[in-house]
Amino acid sequence: MGFFVVCVVRETKTIIPDKVVKVLQTETSQFYEIFDTATNDQFEDCVVRVFLRKPPENWVYVEEGLEDIAETSIQESHQNSNAFELLMKNSQNIHLPELKKENTHRDLLYNDIIRLFQNKEVGWKNAKHNTIGKGFIERLTAALWYIDPHRTKFIARSLSLGELFNNLNQYQKDQHFNLFYHTGKHAKTNLNREKLEQLASSLELSVVQLWATSDNWEIIINKVFILISAMQKYAKNLEQINQVMKEIYISDSPARQPANDLKVYSIEPCQKINIKYQQLQDFLSNTNDYNEINLERFLPEDAMQRYHYIKSLQIRFLITLYCYYQSNYLGTINYIWKIPIDFEDRSETTQARVMAAIQEKLPQYFSQQMKK
Repeated sequence: MGFFVVCVVRETKTIIPDKVVKVLQTETSQFYEIFDTATNDQFEDCVVRVFLRKPPENWVYVEEGLEDIAETSIQESHQNSNAFELLMKNSQNIHLPELKKENTHRDLLYNDIIRLFQNKEVGWKNAKHNTIGKGFIERLTAALWYIDPHRTKFIARSLSLGELFNNLNQYQKDQHFNLFYHTGKHAKTNLNREKLEQLASSLELSVVQLWATSDNWEIIINKVFILISAMQKYAKNLEQINQVMKEIYISDSPARQPANDLKVYSIEPCQKINIKYQQLQDFLSNTNDYNEINLERFLPEDAMQRYHYIKSLQIRFLITLYCYYQSNYLGTINYIWKIPIDFEDRSETTQARVMAAIQEKLPQYFSQQMKK
């Protein structure tokens, strides 16, 4: 038989004080037998949580509650085992938080992280999976969920998000978790520096805790640190961009100037030209030397085709090409004009006047706000 000291507490009020309960040892003795004996079955309809300790040790939460086995079998008792030793041993087993009901794709991400941890055979002891563990997984879920629509931006900047997280189910299928961001008809938000820093700091609070120093967590924690570092670097980059834009906003000088963003060069005549340049060739045939022509009307709409059109430009005249780069969004302004084949007929003064005339036509952007 076994003897247990039982105390029943409802919220903060002691219902039954410390009481010694005797339970006969059977093959399947369970906590509910002890509880029923101590309470005379007066709490049958209540939700009961069970805690166990062997003084002077701390209380340990029993995950299975009243259904957990309280005593070992008779055969085990002959091997010098007892209920406390068995339960204290079980308390050292690792656990993970319960999976959520997948009502949203964010719940799916949360569950996928737990499954990933299951495959890596990691977890928490002493019921910490429901407190510390759950908090860590929720913070990791929040970070990955926020980054999910923008993963390609991190990859484009060579910022690794940790190879471990590429093994998540949706990423293995080359899909996203946050499908609404891509398919919903709503304004797409950019990454925010303050939000990235807040999520990174939140993760740091978890990975600097004592449990994270365990050897079995080493691989995962290293990958989380890589994720944190990538978030911090991206946030720093956003801060630098914001600072540059603030300086441009208050500056008295244009954000773009021909002195810094201009390219002018000559192209030798080509007797055999591609058919796509024939329209431009015919137009130039009817213009005078040093008469600047805006190329916009002759350029294809597709950005890649425009690039190759200018890069491989073929004309039967000696020409000068004037390219002024505005920005990633506004593109390049391109002018072209003929110059005489005979060197003695050329005029540097006229050439300079043409470029000055073009410069007068160029838009001036003093700030990002004015571009809008």
